[in-house]
Amino acid sequence: MRITEIVLCFLALLASMPVYADLCSDIDSIYEASQNGFSAWKGHYDSDMSEYESKYNLQSASRCFIELDGTTKDYTCEWYIGTKDMMYANYNAFVQQIAACPINGIKSSFRKKSFPNSETDRISISDKETSYYDYNGDIKLSASIRSVFSKKNGTYQNIIDFKLENWQ
Repeated sequence: MRITEIVLCFLALLASMPVYADLCSDIDSIYEASQNGFSAWKGHYDSDMSEYESKYNLQSASRCFIELDGTTKDYTCEWYIGTKDMMYANYNAFVQQIAACPINGIKSSFRKKSFPNSETDRISISDKETSYYDYNGDIKLSASIRSVFSKKNGTYQNIIDFKLENWQ
């Protein structure tokens, strides 16, 4: 069994992430592209970052990229959300939209988990929560949020992550 893993990270600093117009269609496209290692989506390779620019970008994304590592294939997009309130509002809307999206006609089961705050000598992480979606055990999606405070430069980053794992 081959593991294909797609990671869509939604990092936050834009004033607001709009309600996603056609998320279900994009999830289907990402799932389909994962089947052949995103071969048609790979753009310029950045050796410093070990990633390809993606030719396919999700709605309003600042950037999207592809990372390939053996059997793992990651697709990541980044958005920036300005405040925690906007991060939560966008996350909650995004989670509801994901829940409405079947993959290959399969609806998902859902669970949510909150995590304790954590800290290192460089960063402090708070407001961490993950929503999980399981599609008959073969495909798993997760959407997460967290606020990261950089002790070095005194800035916050509000982050929304999205991950799709294909175990077929």
